[in-house]
Amino acid sequence: MNRCLKHVLTFLSGLTNGLFGSGGGILIVDYLKKEGLQQKNAQATALCATVILSLISTVYYLYNSYFDLSLAFLYIPFGIPGAITGSYLLKKLPDELLRKTFAVFIIYAGIRMIIR
Repeated sequence: MNRCLKHVLTFLSGLTNGLFGSGGGILIVDYLKKEGLQQKNAQATALCATVILSLISTVYYLYNSYFDLSLAFLYIPFGIPGAITGSYLLKKLPDELLRKTFAVFIIYAGIRMIIR
């Protein structure tokens, strides 16, 4: 993939992250797989990039009073064990199952967003 296209894709991942809340990871996973990374490595690397993009988006959202911080903190205590469990399972599950599960989740999320 040429360098210009890489920059466009990474810009779009930041854009989707800012617009949709971590949606940029979807673009990054696909891009990293095209670069030759295995599914597990692509997902883990995308998460690392998404954390930074999410922090930047969060600061912007906080600055502009776009969300209720007290409501966000209600999700964190349950999200942390979920994130730890997901990271543990990432090591254990076969790449093929991860790829298919990822695809099903994306399809489900897309259909749900269209219906609502």
